[in-house]
Amino acid sequence: MMVMSHRSVQGEAMAVEVGPPSLTVAAAESAVREAMEVVRRHQASYLRLRRGRDGAVITRSRLELGLAELEFINSWVEMAAAEDRRDPVWAASKSGYELFRVPGLGHDQCNRAWRDYQEARKTGSQEVAASARALWCEALLSWLHGLAVQRAREDDQHVQQMRDRRDLSQSLDPADAFHTPPRNRAERLVLEDREREREESVRKSRQYGHPGLSGWRSAS
Repeated sequence: MMVMSHRSVQGEAMAVEVGPPSLTVAAAESAVREAMEVVRRHQASYLRLRRGRDGAVITRSRLELGLAELEFINSWVEMAAAEDRRDPVWAASKSGYELFRVPGLGHDQCNRAWRDYQEARKTGSQEVAASARALWCEALLSWLHGLAVQRAREDDQHVQQMRDRRDLSQSLDPADAFHTPPRNRAERLVLEDREREREESVRKSRQYGHPGLSGWRSAS
């Protein structure tokens, strides 16, 4: 029987599935490692592409990264379930209490759910552990949803800033491109104002972060 949890990210349905009881801990751990490698590849591509100005390309790369991250969560939850089937107390003893190494969007909630899950495991009850695991899974999905929304907002702002910069450059006097020395104080002030505007536009275009999975560490 498959246990499935759904959440929408940017209008897309997401699901985390806990695999069949026959899944071994070793197989689950291997799946987690493979899923993380896929995330890293998509993350590297996304961080490179999101500096460009093609909104469609950035959106596609962002969605591919989100799906890879969802698959990682799916594999992680499956591994936790496999560990609990083996022995919840043992699983708690091999897992640390910190889920994220650095603070960030939704990290506190995920860390809190993870710590509660480890305490539930220590009871030795499969049912108690499963209930806490489901809550931890929901916290991870909520975190991923918030991250997707934040990334989309930052990308939209960046693309708009790039378009504004292009429009501004096209509207400037062609004579400006040759850096003609100002003939008087009034022209010098106008040129200085334009340079300040250009520098401010560049500064704003760089004011967006690159959140990802770099703060995660394995549940094992």
